[in-house]
Amino acid sequence: MNFKNLFINRRNRWRYAIMVLLAAVVIVGTGLIFVITGEEEKRLVPDRTDTRTEKEGTKGEGETQAETGSEGWPDTGLEETKLQNFLVEDYEDLHIGEPFQIENYYITNLSLVGSYFFIDEEGTLWGCGANNCGQLGIGRKTTYLDTPDGSVSIEEPQKIAENVVHVDASNFSGSFTIFLTEDGKLYGMGANMNGLMGMDVPEEFNYLWNPDKTTADLPVLLMEDVRYARCGMGSIVALKEDGSVWCWGGIYTTSSITGNQTQGCVYTKPHVMMVDAVYVTSGYFTMAAIKADGNLWTWGNNSFGSCGVDSGDRDFIEEPVMAAEDVKMVWFDQMRNNSYSTRLMSDIKGQCSYDSTTFIEKKDGTIWGCGLDVMGEGRQAKTFQLYGDLWEPRIVNFTNVFNQISISEMNHNPNKLLAECEFGWTKEELTTFLDSIDMDYYEMETADEDGSNRQHYYWAHDNCYLFMMNEYEELAQIQSFYGGSRDGKLLIGMSRQEAEEILGASYEKKDFPENKDYEEFYYQTDTGFYVLCFYKGKLERIDESLYPPESYMNTKIS
Repeated sequence: MNFKNLFINRRNRWRYAIMVLLAAVVIVGTGLIFVITGEEEKRLVPDRTDTRTEKEGTKGEGETQAETGSEGWPDTGLEETKLQNFLVEDYEDLHIGEPFQIENYYITNLSLVGSYFFIDEEGTLWGCGANNCGQLGIGRKTTYLDTPDGSVSIEEPQKIAENVVHVDASNFSGSFTIFLTEDGKLYGMGANMNGLMGMDVPEEFNYLWNPDKTTADLPVLLMEDVRYARCGMGSIVALKEDGSVWCWGGIYTTSSITGNQTQGCVYTKPHVMMVDAVYVTSGYFTMAAIKADGNLWTWGNNSFGSCGVDSGDRDFIEEPVMAAEDVKMVWFDQMRNNSYSTRLMSDIKGQCSYDSTTFIEKKDGTIWGCGLDVMGEGRQAKTFQLYGDLWEPRIVNFTNVFNQISISEMNHNPNKLLAECEFGWTKEELTTFLDSIDMDYYEMETADEDGSNRQHYYWAHDNCYLFMMNEYEELAQIQSFYGGSRDGKLLIGMSRQEAEEILGASYEKKDFPENKDYEEFYYQTDTGFYVLCFYKGKLERIDESLYPPESYMNTKIS
C-alpha cells in the first residue's frame, strides 16, 4: 500500500519509530538500538490543566489527591505556568513533599510490557508473563513449544517467594527479576547476562543476542544486608545497610557520539561504587545514588545528558560524579515507583515514559529535570550516530543542566473526553474538537497501488485512539486501545463476561485460525454498533460506530 501524508502535524513521530526499533530489539534479542532525532522541537508539552482522576477502588467520588497544592503538587510560590509540565502515572505514589523513608519507594506492584509482579498483603510475591529466561523463578523456562499460541508467556500468576518487601525487573526487556526479603536478602532470577545471577559467562559470549542461554530458573541469593536495589536494562544496583553502593552487570547502547563506544560500567561481579548513600536507582542506561548529605551522584550513559553533567565527547561516565545538591529523590525515564496498572500489559500505553530524561525532587519539594525531553537552560544540539550502518547520524537536542519543571497526574480515562465526539463530523470538525480538548493527533491516508481501497484516518493520544473517516469524509468509527469506551462503561482489560453484562449477548463472532487467542465479538445497542476485540480473554480494543462493521465505511451519515 502507498502511504500519503504520513505522520502529518502535531507530534514528533520519531519517538514512535524509536519504540518500534526498541521493541524489535527485545523480540529478536539483538543489541539495543537507541536513536532520537531533535532536528525540530515538536514534542508537545501539556499545559498545567489538572486532568487527574481518582484511581478506581482507592477513593470515593469527590475525594482529592494528597493535601499538597491546589493542583496536586507543593505550593512553591513560583509562577507555575512558566514551568514545563511532565505527566506521571500516580502522583500520590511519588510521596512529593513527604519526609524521606526508603520504604515509601519499595515496589509492590510492577507492570512492564509482557511481565507483571505483585506482592500481596501477606508478603507473598507473585508473577506472570514472559518466562523465556526463567524470570518468574518457578524452576523452568517457558519456550514456544510449551504454550498453545507459541508464546513464552504464562498468563496465570505464579507464587514465587514469601516474606518479600520489594520487587524489580529489567526495565527494558524484563529478562531478569530481583526481589528483597524482610531480612535484607536480595534474590535474583532469569537471564545471567554479564554475570548478573552470579554465574560465569565466557568472555566471547554475547548475552544481548542470547539472554536465555545462561539463566537462573529458581531464585538465587545475590547479596545480604541489602536495604534497597533496582534493575537497569542489563545491570543491578544495590544499597547495603552500611550505606555502600554496589553495581554489577553492564550498560550497553549502540547510540553514541563516537559511533563505536557501545558499552560501559561493566562489572561481572558486584563492584562497590561509593559509600555513605541513602538511596540508589537505575534507568535504562544510567544509575544514581543519593548520599546522606543530599548530594546526587550519577554514572552510566550520558549521551543525552541524563547524568545531569557535561561529559564532553564521552558517552559513558564510568565513576560516579556529583550532579545536584539538596536532593531527596531521583527517577530515570519516568517518575514512577509502583505501577498504576494492576494487570499484565501488552503495550506501553499509559506509562508516561520519557526516554533518557532524569527527574529529581529537591528537599524543598520542587521538581527538576534534565536530559532528552527537558527544555530550558543548557539546551544544546549534538550529532549522534548508531554503531555500524544501522542509521545515518542524527542531530539530537538535550540538556545536561537540571531545570525546574512541574508534574501532573495523567488522565487515566481520556476516553471520556471523547464523549461529545459525534459521528458524521468532517475533518475540520474533528480536528477542531481534538484541539479543544488538548489531545495530540496526526493524520494518515492509505491506498492500494492503483488508488483503490483508500482509507483516511487520525491517530490520537499516543496511538490510543483511531478515528476512521468514511468515503464521504465523515467520521464513521472510533477505535479505542486504552482506557475504554467513550461512555466509560467498557474498560480495556475487562473480561468478555463483564463486557456482556453491559452490552448484552453478541450477535456474531469472528475467529482467527492463525491466532486462536484473538477473538472479535459484534454487538448492537440502541446507540449503535460495537466490535470488541479480546486477546486471551481480555478486552484489547473497542470499535464504536453507528452502522455495522461491513457497511460503516460506505454509508453516508449526514
